[in-house]
Parts: sequence; structure tokens; C-alpha cells
Amino acid sequence: MIIEGDISVEQGDDEEEATVLEIITLHGKQITESIKSAVAYAVDASRHANDSLFDLQSQNENLNRIKTALNESHNTVTVTQKIVDSYVNSLRWIKSSIPWQKATELVTADFTNDPVAEVEDPDAPSYWQSIIKRIGITQEQEKVTPDDPVGGKILCMGLHVPSAAIDEFSNNATQNLDILINELRTNRQRTHLIAATVQKQNDELEKIGDSALALQQRVAQVNRVIQDKS
Repeated sequence: MIIEGDISVEQGDDEEEATVLEIITLHGKQITESIKSAVAYAVDASRHANDSLFDLQSQNENLNRIKTALNESHNTVTVTQKIVDSYVNSLRWIKSSIPWQKATELVTADFTNDPVAEVEDPDAPSYWQSIIKRIGITQEQEKVTPDDPVGGKILCMGLHVPSAAIDEFSNNATQNLDILINELRTNRQRTHLIAATVQKQNDELEKIGDSALALQQRVAQVNRVIQDKS
């Protein structure tokens, strides 16, 4: 009777273990696939961020070309002012200098290479592994009863989780989680750089606008002086 009881218990344990294995495998695959989907999304976001950075770099080059052209135009106006000064003074007995509006000089720079602050993230993979290990812990104790004098193993936690399933789940999930965290960290740095670059471009556009307006006013002033003295 005892042997039959032991066989029955072992069969029950096998069935229970098979059920738990099926559950672990099913949910493990679901979790791993979810992490993989997150990785794919992060990689796609990374590609878009790279495209944005390339576009911003191209815009920076265009801004620098505009700055250079404005600076050259201001220099041309400055030379013209000196010529007009000489012409006006040639018509007078007493030399004087016209209060010309000063040039506005723009500084060109490649500001997409500014250092980006390192992002400090917790050691998520190690934390994840510690959780997985705790899931796989089972406790057993020997218990002798009148009905079972030989003694049988009773699971205190009620479930026996196969270590192989836990190991496979842990390895797959942790590997993909490592990739995900690295992508998220990199994307966060790229996002910070994009935001900083856009802000600087807005500032540079304001300076360019002010310089263009000043250039227009300087040209108008030169034209007025020439008309008045003609």
C-alpha cells in the first residue's frame, strides 16, 4: 500500500511539474516576446533619432553658410561706408565722420558636438536576475505521519518550479533586457542632444534675424547718405 501511495504521489508530482513547466514556458515566452518588441521599438526610435541628428547637422551647416554670407555682406557695407566717408569729406572743408551703424558679426560653430551628460541608470539586468532566481527557490521538508511511516517529501511552497525552465527564461529575458536598456540609455542621450541642438538653432536663428535686419538698416543708411550728398 505504501509503495502504491508513493507511486501515486510521484505521478501527481510529475503531472504538477508538467503543468508548472507549461505555465512557466508560456508566460516566459510572452514576457520575452514583449521585451523583444520593446527592443524593436527602441531600435526603430534610435534610427529615427539618428536621422534627426543628421538633419540637424545639415541645418547647422546651412546656418553657418548663412552666417558667413551675412558677415561678408556686413564687411562689404563697412567698406562702402568708408568710401562714402571719403567722398563726403572730399566735398567739405572740414573733415568729419558719419555716425555709421556698426556691423554685426556672427560666429560660426559646429554645436552638435557638445558633450552630452552621461545617463545614470540602475543595474537593471542584475536586479532582473535576482528576481528570476527568487522565483526558482523551492523548499522541501521531510514529514513522517502514521499514514506514511516511510516519509514523503511535501513542498512547503506548494509548487515545484523546474530549474531548466527558469534558466532558459532568465537567459533569454536577461539578454534582451540588456539590449533594451542599452538602447534606452543611448536614445535618452540622443534625445538630450537633439533638444539641446534645436534650442541652440533657435537662438542662432534669432541672431541671424537680428543681423539681417541690421544689414538692411545699414544699407538703407548708406543709400540715404549717398542721396543726400549727390
